[in-house]
Amino acid sequence: MREKISKVISGFDKVEKLLMGGVFMALTVLIFIQIIIRWMGLQSFSWLEEIAQYSYLCVVFVGTSIGISEGGLSRVSVYKSLPAPIVKIIDLAIGVLATVVSGYSAYLSYEIFVKMLKLKMTTSVLSMPISFFYAFIMVSFAGMTIRFLISTIFTLTEPRAEAKPAAKQ
Repeated sequence: MREKISKVISGFDKVEKLLMGGVFMALTVLIFIQIIIRWMGLQSFSWLEEIAQYSYLCVVFVGTSIGISEGGLSRVSVYKSLPAPIVKIIDLAIGVLATVVSGYSAYLSYEIFVKMLKLKMTTSVLSMPISFFYAFIMVSFAGMTIRFLISTIFTLTEPRAEAKPAAKQ
């Protein structure tokens, strides 16, 4: 079962990496165009700035979600030298706390998304619905919550590591 879940998460990671890579490349090209236009002394396009701003937001949230499943987030590993049961308790406490915080953030972003849908607000230049970006944030937080939950369950069900025998000298 663990392998199937890991395979599904890996599939989501690939899709997200492709999405993030495409958005990041487009963001880079747009910013490059903006720099060239300003360098030439011309008035910059406000729509390029708006697209860059929202694209960056999307890249950050998707990147954070991927970082959770790949173990790429910052961590303090000093406690790893403690006895194994204490390390497992700390890992579980961190996992539960991260799951609760990201789940609550997903809930809050859902509420904001619903409010933005009702208000029918749009971006200032492109006239795109702002609710689209709030939906993206909501889905990203939901993905983070699922990943933290799976990571916590894997930590809980992880087989006990056997002590390694001392090396002979």
